[in-house]
Amino acid sequence: MHSKDCVKVAVRVRPFNKVSRDAGSRCVVSMVSSSITIQDPRDSQNRRSFCFDYAYWSHSGH
Repeated sequence: MHSKDCVKVAVRVRPFNKVSRDAGSRCVVSMVSSSITIQDPRDSQNRRSFCFDYAYWSHSGH
């Protein structure tokens, strides 16, 4: 595959909006470099990891 035929994929973990904050939501995403892990909020042992070309962290916590 030629580089001009490749698709680059980016992900951004956004801050909670007011609705999410008011609902008491908590962040279930962690990021190391361009690897993202999502944790099931009902089962902390159940996690899925994904790799992206670019990953941006904009979440402020909680």
